Amino acid sequence: MTATFLRTTRSLRSTGRLESRLFLTAAIALMLGWGIWFGVSRLAVYEISDSARVEVIHAVVPVQSDAAGLVVQRHFKLGDDVRKGDVLVELDAESDRRALTEARTRADGLQRQLDGLARQLESEENSLRRAQAASEVAITEARERHELARINASFAREEVVRLEKLRKLGSASELEILRANAASEAATQAEQIAAVTIQRVQREQEERLEKQRALCESLRKDRARLTAERAETQAAIERLELAVERRRIRAPGHGRIGEVVELPPGRFVQPGDVIARIIPPGALRVVAYFPPASALGRIAPGQPARVRLHGFPWGQYGSLRATVTGVAEEPRDGNVRVECRLDEPRATPIPVRHGLPGAVEIEVEHLSPAELVLRIVGRTPARVAADESGNG
Repeated sequence: MTATFLRTTRSLRSTGRLESRLFLTAAIALMLGWGIWFGVSRLAVYEISDSARVEVIHAVVPVQSDAAGLVVQRHFKLGDDVRKGDVLVELDAESDRRALTEARTRADGLQRQLDGLARQLESEENSLRRAQAASEVAITEARERHELARINASFAREEVVRLEKLRKLGSASELEILRANAASEAATQAEQIAAVTIQRVQREQEERLEKQRALCESLRKDRARLTAERAETQAAIERLELAVERRRIRAPGHGRIGEVVELPPGRFVQPGDVIARIIPPGALRVVAYFPPASALGRIAPGQPARVRLHGFPWGQYGSLRATVTGVAEEPRDGNVRVECRLDEPRATPIPVRHGLPGAVEIEVEHLSPAELVLRIVGRTPARVAADESGNG
């Protein structure tokens, strides 16, 4: 009995030492493996922002009113697709339309007067040209008559001289000399009358042409006055057309109506009021805002990112892959803007579209657990408080 008990006690002691050795060996191996993992393995470090949003690459376009007025009719609703130039809202422009009709009627009347005046001026200018030609003919004729009278007078004077010589020789009678003198005086008188006729014809023709020129000049002045009135009226028409057009609020670009303001007929709109916003077509991106300490110097273009949308639990819907494309260098409102490009979409039930809010995780570096512990230990309390408030 005693021997059996001693053998049992000895067996239990040997078994306990074996188990202790095995436990110690396992603990050492575990500690060694943990130490290797702690010092060698690499873990991804993420910067996280809960202030993120899916947006189209092109800026959302506001639809603004250029003029004040009462709403007469609205031609769109939320979600409609519109094209640039489509009339979205019409404001009251009845007074401008009436003034525009009056201005157009006056412009048409002035144009008819100008057309009639142009025809009359053309006719008078043709008459002036004919009168100038006739005046030249009349003056030429008068000069030719004067030249003929001068020749006759010269011949008559020579005839008198010749007869005087013959009378001295006794070959001409007194009567012939008297007749020659009379003919010479008549020819000289005719020459003088022809010279006076030239002056009279020139004066008459010049007066006639001056009257014709004055009439043409008066018609030109009337044409210039009517042209100026027509230009003023046309400027008034363009001004009124612009006023009427400004009361048609048109779409400034292509896209989908993403936001509207209730505009019942009769509501008064002020210049600059935003009545809707148009989401332009195009690729989507993710815009997130990080504290400067988390973004500047740590986030750079090309880094991978994950997007988790708030309205779609990531455990059920998963996340979207993205890549950082741009980082602002100056904070705004205490945060740094970071833009990410969505990668090629995989099969996902999430209807990715403009405006979806979410969170962004950006992989900034890989560190070992030991480096992470040293980094956390080396951070100041103020830095920790700032990061926590920023991440919150």
